[in-house]
Amino acid sequence: MKLEQKLTPPQLAALAFAGSFLLYAECWFADAILHAHHKHGEGDMLQLLDLMLRAFGPMILGLCATSMAQAALKRGLISQNWDEAVLEKLRIELDSLVWRWITVGLGLIGIGYDLFFLNSGHASSSGVFAMWPFITLQQLQKTLRPKREATFPVWCDYLKPIHSDHWGERNP
Repeated sequence: MKLEQKLTPPQLAALAFAGSFLLYAECWFADAILHAHHKHGEGDMLQLLDLMLRAFGPMILGLCATSMAQAALKRGLISQNWDEAVLEKLRIELDSLVWRWITVGLGLIGIGYDLFFLNSGHASSSGVFAMWPFITLQQLQKTLRPKREATFPVWCDYLKPIHSDHWGERNP
């Protein structure tokens, strides 16, 4: 049974956010491991590799959870599995300023962290993944946006193709 048949749209949105926040948190964990290893310079490379693999496993899990939930939500919308009232309630919840402030705040914290460590001589990539909850919010809002039918303006009906009986002739 597919994911969109088991879960409701709010549950899929929650799964997408949980995955994005897991990716966000584990990125900080991996970054902290790298900074601690470079700062102290102790421990062998196998220990560092072991710690990084432990950090990257949940990061990949978060990325997979986010992408699978978003894909299931898209498939469910295409196949019209859910009632419009449920979708409208989720649209209203995702458009709230609370979610926007939380996701933008987390992104700004990550970018500030990157800028701080860039000045201290350490490389960091947390800022890239710090925007992941914000990106997830934007993708969910775009997916849930009702499709508009393409309508042409009224004046387009009166336009005729360009035609000339003197096409290519030169006037002296």
